[in-house]
Amino acid sequence: NSNPSGAFTFAQLVQQGIISGSLAFYDQVAQAYRFIQGDAARLEPQRGYWIFVTTQQDVILRFPPVFQTNYRTVKDSPAWTQTEKEWRLQLVARTTSALDDQNFLGVTTSADAAKRSRVYEPPIAPTKNAVSIAMAEKIDGKDALLAQSLSATGDRATFDVKVETRDAGPVTVTWPN
Repeated sequence: NSNPSGAFTFAQLVQQGIISGSLAFYDQVAQAYRFIQGDAARLEPQRGYWIFVTTQQDVILRFPPVFQTNYRTVKDSPAWTQTEKEWRLQLVARTTSALDDQNFLGVTTSADAAKRSRVYEPPIAPTKNAVSIAMAEKIDGKDALLAQSLSATGDRATFDVKVETRDAGPVTVTWPN
């Protein structure tokens, strides 16, 4: 904080593995988390964001004044395109009163691409009857839950999927795509 030469941009913090490149916010209308993947859009005032920090050290984020127009934290990222070598499958967990629909597992072209596309699962939604689905993985020897887990291309990929709900009852898991 007192050393400006130790300051980094958002993209540099992601590159160094200090924070995740994805942010999440809870959409009150949809009653679900929405993600800003990678270097996507600008941060909106009066909205809380969840950022996964991978270090025990404090991370202080500084932003320009909120009255500055058209400020973008980082560049837009391209939309996902399915190919034979890169694919992802959407997983949706649904109860009679809740939904978690922003979860993906799949395969990408390299270990580096898999790491860059990693999206950590935010905490279970702040509603009484919330449901959550995530892929459980070991990352740097620590247990982690991911909303998007892509493995490096190979003949076989295995994913450990965890479903959690606050209400007792059935949960349906589907993959619409």
